[in-house]
Amino acid sequence: SEGNTLVDKSPGHRLAQAACNVARLQWSISWALLPLVAVFFGEVSLVGPAVNLLAIPWFSFVLVPAALASTVVCSQPWLAALVGVPLVHLAGVLADCTVTVLHACAATAWSAVQIAPPGAFALALALGGVVLALPRPPLPGRRFAWLALLPLALPLGTAPPPGTVRLTLLDVGQGLAVIVATHGHRLIYDAGPRYPSGYDSGASVVVPALRSARRFDLDSVIVSHGDNDHAGGVRRVLDEFPRARLLAGPDVVGLPAERCVQGQRWLWDGVEFAILHPPLDFEPRGNNSSCVLRIVAGGHVVLIAGDIEALAERALPQERLRADVVVVPHHGSATSSTAAFVAATRPVYALVSAGFGNRWGFPSRVVRGRWAEVGAAMLVTGDVGAVTVALGPDGVTVSSERARWRHYWDAHP
Repeated sequence: SEGNTLVDKSPGHRLAQAACNVARLQWSISWALLPLVAVFFGEVSLVGPAVNLLAIPWFSFVLVPAALASTVVCSQPWLAALVGVPLVHLAGVLADCTVTVLHACAATAWSAVQIAPPGAFALALALGGVVLALPRPPLPGRRFAWLALLPLALPLGTAPPPGTVRLTLLDVGQGLAVIVATHGHRLIYDAGPRYPSGYDSGASVVVPALRSARRFDLDSVIVSHGDNDHAGGVRRVLDEFPRARLLAGPDVVGLPAERCVQGQRWLWDGVEFAILHPPLDFEPRGNNSSCVLRIVAGGHVVLIAGDIEALAERALPQERLRADVVVVPHHGSATSSTAAFVAATRPVYALVSAGFGNRWGFPSRVVRGRWAEVGAAMLVTGDVGAVTVALGPDGVTVSSERARWRHYWDAHP
């Protein structure tokens, strides 16, 4: 005894004490890493610390030893004949149960919470809280250090002022997805591809981008046409925002959509929206029937042209094509961006949504040349990441995600 207190120094007690210390350390590390996870991934897991608390010892002392034992046993023929099959079966059952439980945890609402990338002040405050919470030296107020993490949950930016609009051309690889936000409304134009492997850019890129702004509204979804690289991710977006109005090109099937038709117009917060194409009697389907959206804010114009090609470009109302920003049709394919269309729009910025190193070579060299001839600066998502455009009475500003968040490991363009 020490004083009047009986101290249990048995091996069981010491083992339990060590396990508690390891658990505390794992818990502390999980929360200490939260600010950096928010910066690099734009989402945090609120169940991750609890899952790691159980998963790390489970993997370390059960699953990995079982797998290694199976490997060793099966490498020896005489051992494999005796216990190889049941041991491999046991390891497989353990792995299968582990995957099932982890998938169940990943399906919970708090497994991945999207947040806006924290600003410098919020990040500095969170990191200061982590330092304050360190066990050594025990600083005063350390029990309240977790409060410093709360600003990470706040949105980084605010809604655009009335009369202005903000567009974000997301980097969805070889596809298209554009978020358009006004002061009190939002729409998404296309939602990128969905692949047979199960990867869905609607779930992996578009919905997190919409959620990260901490706005829970989505007024409209526009599906330009039925190609997978534009419409593949739409169902996931509609699952998240079932009340959104759905407009779609005439070749889009299987969705409860209203057809987009030339002449449709609406006004949000002083920003004008209009569908320029296709006319009601336009016969071709596919790329040429893509919905073309024109947005006007503060006298400045942006044009989103889907995958239209030369035929549809000629059918557009030429007097309404002049624009400050154009989302280049068909990812910069040589079948689009005809000389007449480029001359009619004459933008300051030509934005291209195309995958890095894509097999089609988009945007093509001839298309790059045409836009350069009219003085348009071209930005390609595969090179610069997502592109954000703000239009309003003060003019047009354009920024790219790679330029805003430079990392020392990024390849130089």
